[in-house]
Amino acid sequence: MKRKLVALLLALSLIFSLHTAAFAQEYFPETYRDSGIVTTEDGGYIIPVYSEDVGSNGRIQIPTGNISVRIEKGTGKTIRAVMTYIAPPKTQANVKIYLYSGSSRSSCDKLENSSLDFVISGGQSKYIEATAKTAYFKAGAKVNGNTFDNASGTKLFNKSGVIYPTYINSDCGVTVPEPSLNWNKTTSISWTSSDRTKYLKWFEQTYLNGKTQNWDNWQVHHMRPRTYGGQNNYSNLIPMPETKHREFTSWFAGY
Repeated sequence: MKRKLVALLLALSLIFSLHTAAFAQEYFPETYRDSGIVTTEDGGYIIPVYSEDVGSNGRIQIPTGNISVRIEKGTGKTIRAVMTYIAPPKTQANVKIYLYSGSSRSSCDKLENSSLDFVISGGQSKYIEATAKTAYFKAGAKVNGNTFDNASGTKLFNKSGVIYPTYINSDCGVTVPEPSLNWNKTTSISWTSSDRTKYLKWFEQTYLNGKTQNWDNWQVHHMRPRTYGGQNNYSNLIPMPETKHREFTSWFAGY
């Protein structure tokens, strides 16, 4: 009888462990594999959430889901920090959201807004907003008493609340850099169709082995805009599709 009871308890323990592992893999596979916080490509976190239970070896932590935080354009000219709890509906966590700004990625520590401490349930998303400005922003989070200063990754916004676009030209391998935040508006220097033709001919010779391209739907982008002191020197120029060029032009309209 005692042997049967022990076997039953071992079987139940195995079923519970397999269920926990399967749940962890379903809701946060990266965290389950690495047994820790997952860092996203933009420097933010996928934060695992645990509950406690009593096991044969004392108190154990059982994974219950993931907290993710992102920053985006909010209502009107605002910037929004959004927290989402990826977990079953009845699961809860004690959380708080912070929104910071700064003049560089390394000094993004001015508190713009924060929520009160609140309880979030699985499947819910909550957010806070702050007035947009040309600055770097990041969102922080507190999850069950643990604080994460940068839970979202840091992004550059303009006064309209739009994130700075990204672009890399695959022919020359140049990535458009982020602008300085202290450029002053000035009188634009001239940029003519002849200037464009000469530059594109140079680009073909330098990066395309002299092969002629059809540039009809492309624009030559000044990485530092002429209205903010940019020059026509070739190190400041990069070809890009018209649609992408409009994104940069629109962003600098709210710089």
